[in-house]
Amino acid sequence: MNLTIKPSLFNKYYKLHPQPTSLRNCLEALKRVDIHDKVVLDPFCGTGTVLIASMVCKAKKAIGSDIEDYSICLRADFNNPLLKTYLRTNTEVEIHWKIDALESIQKFEHDVLVTDPPSPVAILGGTQISVKRDLNMHGNEIHKFWQQRLSPQNLMGKRQRTIAYVLKLAKIELGKGRRVIMNLFAKGNFDWKVYFNKYFKLVKLYKNWYEIKVV
Repeated sequence: MNLTIKPSLFNKYYKLHPQPTSLRNCLEALKRVDIHDKVVLDPFCGTGTVLIASMVCKAKKAIGSDIEDYSICLRADFNNPLLKTYLRTNTEVEIHWKIDALESIQKFEHDVLVTDPPSPVAILGGTQISVKRDLNMHGNEIHKFWQQRLSPQNLMGKRQRTIAYVLKLAKIELGKGRRVIMNLFAKGNFDWKVYFNKYFKLVKLYKNWYEIKVV
């Protein structure tokens, strides 16, 4: 599905987020699993990409949370009732800021965890040419912007701390019988799949998106 950007509903400033998630890739991944009428949680929701993809795929409810307040970076105006009409869905959406991911999975009832975890190796996950065109900012400017604003609890660029945290998150969710779907991306010499393959069975959905299962 190609979403036509409508200023009243969608926001180009999602590109300000240090690690924006590809909507196309996330949507293609969720089309390959059954989340219809399920409650989806993204505890690293950032720009709300997973929330939009969950709406398109007719989830019953999509819950997003993040340790930061990324309100200015949300892809869409989730409070606008026209968004549901445009996406042809009745999915309920909730967003909660300043909540740790491990706290989030305990606090919010859900069936499926879908998320793009933070990069352990860098704050900036890569920028597009369109960032300069639309925001008039270079990657190093975005890096400086967030370097001064991220909370100490943020996991971007925290290396082993980030890796251990995300693995723990997956183990807890699977232990509770929930489905876990993640973007196991690679960046430079780092590859999430190397770490997840040690403990889990990975089922590829689309590109770097995988469903994570107990071995």
